[in-house]
Amino acid sequence: MRTDTISRDDVQDSEITILRQQMASANVSVSNANKSLSNIRTSLKKTIQTGNKNLKRISHEYWLLGENQKVLSKRIIEADTKIEDLNRRVIQLTASLYGLVVAVFVGVIIYAQFLA
Repeated sequence: MRTDTISRDDVQDSEITILRQQMASANVSVSNANKSLSNIRTSLKKTIQTGNKNLKRISHEYWLLGENQKVLSKRIIEADTKIEDLNRRVIQLTASLYGLVVAVFVGVIIYAQFLA
């Protein structure tokens, strides 16, 4: 009977040793997993911060683009107004030039008819 008890104690001791080794291995795995998760969290935080900075920059650039479009629209309107004014002046000068040509032509005809 005594040998039976001793062998059970030995088996239990070896099982306890195996369980302790498994627990130590599990603790190492958990510790490694926690380190990995911590690294992933840190990386995600940096990525989110970079994304937020980029979104702020994009938002600012979009606002600047809107402001530039407003200025460009004003300048286009001013340029269109100046072009219309120049077209009007060209038309007036062209009409004046035609009038002058007709007057010279009439003058030449009158000169040729009456004074020649």
